[in-house]
Amino acid sequence: MSYISLDSSTSSTTVVVFNEDLSIQKKFQKEHQQIYTSEGFVEHDLEEIYNNLIELIKAAAEIAPDPQLISITNQRETFTLF
Repeated sequence: MSYISLDSSTSSTTVVVFNEDLSIQKKFQKEHQQIYTSEGFVEHDLEEIYNNLIELIKAAAEIAPDPQLISITNQRETFTLF
């Protein structure tokens, strides 16, 4: 039994695989580019984040091919549908 957590933060995407005791089995992380449009504003390339997420999920699936639970978190200021 395993669990996967997906987190897309301001600077990176992280995927963590937990075992049934909720101990971390493996953590995958990939940074994404920060695009500064003006002072105090940061944007991101959605396609880059999506591609990073797919890459990390594939890596996690090698360890946890049939997770019992997948949790998703994000930066709270962002919303999109993939």
